[in-house]
Order: sequence, then structure tokens, then C-alpha cells
Amino acid sequence: MIDSIPVGEKVIIGADLNAHLGEGGEGYRRIHGGEGYEKRKAEGQKALESLEGLDMAVVNTFFKKREKQKITYKSGQSQSQIDFIMTRREDLKMFSDCKVIAGEEVVHQDRLVCGVVKVKECKKKRTGAEKRI
Repeated sequence: MIDSIPVGEKVIIGADLNAHLGEGGEGYRRIHGGEGYEKRKAEGQKALESLEGLDMAVVNTFFKKREKQKITYKSGQSQSQIDFIMTRREDLKMFSDCKVIAGEEVVHQDRLVCGVVKVKECKKKRTGAEKRI
């Protein structure tokens, strides 16, 4: 499905992958920035393999944050990073930050993940209007 979207169009996906991608980007440096949380698990490995095939970068992992700013799921003593924002690797530069908003629970135990995107202002072309002097 992602392959059918023209290259010129931006793709931003936010998802609960329910996968631990891990803190290091070993083997996946192009799509994992090395700033994840905890140890990579099998489901995280599979997710990274799929994302690599699509050349989709995991935005959360490209910004250095304190541990508590990486945690997207917390229940009792259990906490993890399983919610992510992804974009085409070539479009990663449009993000100036990605963070977890602590205290803002979307559902009972999941925290809001926020990506900050830089948008260029487009100037509108004047059409059909008279020229000003």
C-alpha cells in the first residue's frame, strides 16, 4: 500500500506496533536512529525488517530524550516504548522533534507521541486578477 503512494507525497504513520524495537539501531542504522528504549525483542526485529523493506524510518529513535520521555506505555511497574511515528527515510529531515507527552494518556495506559513537522509556506499564485500599479 505504501509503495503505491507517489514519492513526492509525504507519508507519516503513527502506530501502536506492540513491538520493542530496542535502544540501539544495530543492523538498521538507516531507519533506527539508536535512541530507542530497552532491549529489542523478536517482534521488534520483525517490525524493523518490514520497515527496512519499505525504507520507513522510526522517527522516535532519531531524537535523544530522557528515559521518561521515551516511554509510551506504562502500567504499574511495567513500562515500554511500543508506539511510534514512521515516515519515509528521505522525509525524516522534515521532523524537528519527536517526544512523548508525559501525563497525556490517550487511552488508559498509552501516552501521546508527538512529532514536530517543519512545513514550508506556499505562496499562492495570483490568477485572473488585475495587476496592481
